[in-house]
Amino acid sequence: MSLLIHNIYSDPIFILGCQRSGTTLLKMIFNSHPDVEIMDHDVVMRCLFENFPTSSIDNLFTKSKKCLFDKITNNKKILCIKGPQLVWFQKWVLQFSTAKIIWIYRNPGEVVESMLQLRLADKNEPQQSQPWLEIYEQTEGQYPMAKICGNNIEKCAQIWVKKNSLYKNYNPILIDYSDLCSKPEMIIKFVCDQVKLPFNNAMLHHNTISSDEYPVGHYEHKPIEINTRQVSNKVKNYVTCADKLYNELVNNSIYYHA
Repeated sequence: MSLLIHNIYSDPIFILGCQRSGTTLLKMIFNSHPDVEIMDHDVVMRCLFENFPTSSIDNLFTKSKKCLFDKITNNKKILCIKGPQLVWFQKWVLQFSTAKIIWIYRNPGEVVESMLQLRLADKNEPQQSQPWLEIYEQTEGQYPMAKICGNNIEKCAQIWVKKNSLYKNYNPILIDYSDLCSKPEMIIKFVCDQVKLPFNNAMLHHNTISSDEYPVGHYEHKPIEINTRQVSNKVKNYVTCADKLYNELVNNSIYYHA
């Protein structure tokens, strides 16, 4: 089957998922492709702000879409938007009716650990405002999680569960971060086939791809490790829910069953 190259009039590829789950790695892999233009969610938010709040949601979509495609440079043919925060903007994202959506997920224990390490590293940094929350509240409804990540296991596990619970709304291509690291060629070629993007060998040589952490053939679920003597039942419930959802994501990743 021949692969069709997207053009500037095509709907974009979206990279969605929970933060600290590999969205940036996948973005950099796509960025290695000569035909792909990468945009982060902050660029998308600025395009929305340019037309907000005077536009209805439908007009907002039309105007922001033109704004996004106007930013494509160097004769690139494909727009790829990376944005963990865009998972909350379902109505806006799904108006790109032919968009290809990749959802990358990662073991919840590793994501929680990464969130906690990040929080510890920047706890003395001033908190940045999130002005795009106003757009969400006025165009889609109540924002379920105002904090990006918390400083304890409960909050981190909660954001993992809340974000990844939304994956079914997007009918996405599911990718396990550990498989991307341990079997990059197989996974990248699979993704390219799914989004109808001709594979380019440069995507395999991105310098952040490493299989050191995950041996070839890695397929092991590691639950979140917590000190059960010092946590509430609420924490235990979120951990149990995260483990169950992770197994669901793995079972619904079609490359495992191809």
